[in-house]
Amino acid sequence: MDIREFLTDRGISFKENQQSYILTCPNCSKPDKLYIRKLTQNFICFFCADSFKGGRPDRALAALSGEHIQSIDGILRGSTPQAVDRLQIKLNDPYNSDVSEYVDDRPTVNFPNDFVHVTNVGAQEGVKYLESRGVSLEIASQYNLYYSTSQQRVIFPVEEDGRLFGWQGRTIRDGEYIDRRTGERRKIPKMLGSKNTPLHRCLMFSDRLYGQDHVVICEGPIDAIKCHLIGGNIATMGKAVTDDQINLLRRLPVTKVYVALDPDAAVEINQLIKYFSDREVFLLMPPSGLKDLGEATMEQVYEQFLHAPKVTAGHIFPFLKVGLKDSKPTS
Repeated sequence: MDIREFLTDRGISFKENQQSYILTCPNCSKPDKLYIRKLTQNFICFFCADSFKGGRPDRALAALSGEHIQSIDGILRGSTPQAVDRLQIKLNDPYNSDVSEYVDDRPTVNFPNDFVHVTNVGAQEGVKYLESRGVSLEIASQYNLYYSTSQQRVIFPVEEDGRLFGWQGRTIRDGEYIDRRTGERRKIPKMLGSKNTPLHRCLMFSDRLYGQDHVVICEGPIDAIKCHLIGGNIATMGKAVTDDQINLLRRLPVTKVYVALDPDAAVEINQLIKYFSDREVFLLMPPSGLKDLGEATMEQVYEQFLHAPKVTAGHIFPFLKVGLKDSKPTS
């Protein structure tokens, strides 16, 4: 039998969307927090993810049904989950609504040994930095943030369904270093991405999209976290949104798109508005006097969200640094 038949046969109540079965978590008892993906069969609870997530769904189904996990092993149709887990539009036509399946071949990685979770005592310096940016330890833990003791950077993971694809690290130091190759003094880079990882093919915090009818597209991780009260908040890890990221966004079953790139990203904002012209698009800007959402409080960002203007391609935005009427999308 498949997962639907298993749940129905045992009288286990569930909801579902295009991607997942949605249930009350048997581990923490929080309703609508346990998601079991239909294609990969991975499961995760978005409240107690540190202790309840995994690959095959046997553990989750055992906890839900009260049956022994060994009796469930092999009961589901097929011995392995399907490899196909993504939908992708044709790159030669970004407006094409037709989608096709492809194999998700993004390689996964592991954290280095010096990365410690923000709840660990060794991450205190990183926690202090986050708190200075208006991100509490509780929120940082929900986003599964880490701290690199050797690099002195807050680590923002790029993961999905428990799979880690890479990360971005934000320095907590201001200063310079000596380039060993040239002997020149250079400013410490504010943000560094993990090496040899497909960040351009990923969306940071993509698990925040489950169960949402909207997506909030931000540039950086702090901006995205400040949209916590809104939900559906992800980061593209830069203003230049890639084709692969556009594809991932296009396949989302959402009806509303909130573009929350920084105000100086006029060309990229217009690109996104055009690519999502078949859906409702809104512009989420920082409060007056602030350069980006990262400078605002979560409450201020939520207020901006409530009053975000609906926009269309070719619209001129007087509050942006550059008008968008004549701008052209980048590849």
